[in-house]
Amino acid sequence: MKARILTAILGAGLMMAASLTSFAQPVSYNGLTPYNGPKFGQDSVNCITNISLYREFYKQGNFKDALKPWRYVFTKCPLARETTFLDGTRIIDYKIKSETNPELKKKYIDTLGIVYDSRIMYFPLHYRTKKAQEGYILGRKGVDMYLLRPEAAQSNLEILKRSIELEGTESQADVMVYYLNTTIKLANEGKVEKTAIVDAYDQLSSLIDVAESNAAGDSVAMKNWENVRANIESSFEPYANCENIIAIYQTKFEADPKNLDLLKKITKILDRKRCTGSKLFFDATSNLHKLEPTANSASMMAKMNIKEEKWSQALEYLKEAVSLYSNEEKDKKAEAYYLMGFCNLSLKNYSAGKQAALKAIEINPYKGDYLMLLGDLYASGASACGGDDIEKRAGYWAAVDKYYQAKKVDSSVAGEADKRINSTSSAFPSSETLFFYGMKPGQSYQVGCWINESTTVRANR
Repeated sequence: MKARILTAILGAGLMMAASLTSFAQPVSYNGLTPYNGPKFGQDSVNCITNISLYREFYKQGNFKDALKPWRYVFTKCPLARETTFLDGTRIIDYKIKSETNPELKKKYIDTLGIVYDSRIMYFPLHYRTKKAQEGYILGRKGVDMYLLRPEAAQSNLEILKRSIELEGTESQADVMVYYLNTTIKLANEGKVEKTAIVDAYDQLSSLIDVAESNAAGDSVAMKNWENVRANIESSFEPYANCENIIAIYQTKFEADPKNLDLLKKITKILDRKRCTGSKLFFDATSNLHKLEPTANSASMMAKMNIKEEKWSQALEYLKEAVSLYSNEEKDKKAEAYYLMGFCNLSLKNYSAGKQAALKAIEINPYKGDYLMLLGDLYASGASACGGDDIEKRAGYWAAVDKYYQAKKVDSSVAGEADKRINSTSSAFPSSETLFFYGMKPGQSYQVGCWINESTTVRANR
């Protein structure tokens, strides 16, 4: 009996209803022959009867008896309800799990794939939301095939990859994880290049970055994406060190050093994994900036020059980056201004450094590092900004003000701010010096020179 039912459902599923009518035929999908007929089939009474029958069994969890009437609906009137395909995945999944014959189990797995493909063919748009759902359905198919048919890794990879291409930041967590794991499996077997692992990791990491940004304020969604990222990082960990990544891409770079797409991949992944001290990163970034100068490439060139303490060269690249960043890239522009301030601090161009720091603060007043930089500029340039003992030390008051402000708006810098407050406070004028100049702690004071800040008189401790 079971064999007859199996033969019937497989035969019908593959043929997708042999009867032909004059009704418009849906577009085929994945080699399937679409049903050609009205919504409730050639026999609407039988269609509705079988829907009711299988649904009753289904609700009771009796998937065994639900199979035959479900099969009738699936083959004779597939356009009747999209839930036919949703229910079908559970019914066929039950048959897969309960079947002990390996050959029959294999055929049921084939049938499960047909159910997914048929749903895409007949309901490319979700019946309620009207949203395109091929990517979502392929994701569910890919996950099932990953678990049920691991030996078919190559075809599974294509399914999972296509799902992610279609879904983008709406990709499901398990689809992402299994996509990377399948890529790793095939690379280890020598069936795809090792670069595919890094490419897949980079693709998924970028999607997660966007998803986390979109989920800001939603603690549940953020926690979900944190878990996804942790899984992705865990799978990628064996390949994550700089030596491996460089080894994977060095040969490709040498073979085609002016390939824009390749240069973008190399610089992006090396930057993401903090491998920016490598010669490959320097060479790839330099080539990329020559071929297609962008704000990001200018920023990377600046960072490389900063590492080598080439402050003036770094400033030129940072100025270029600032001019190229769009209005939507405010955070990146603020970071570029911050680095400009740091370079000017290193060059003792304190006034120019202050202007850059203020621009960074204007864009993001809640970034503690930017206020800390302003304090560092004041502290470093204080002694050269005045004639007497008060004027030369007043800049330290202004510097400490900025350190206090930094830890107030950004708790992540509190520890470092406290250290600088303590060290800088020791440079305040002594109580005797304040008395000599007729000043008292607590009174207001206007710091002159390029600092030009209103502050409060304080004595050192």
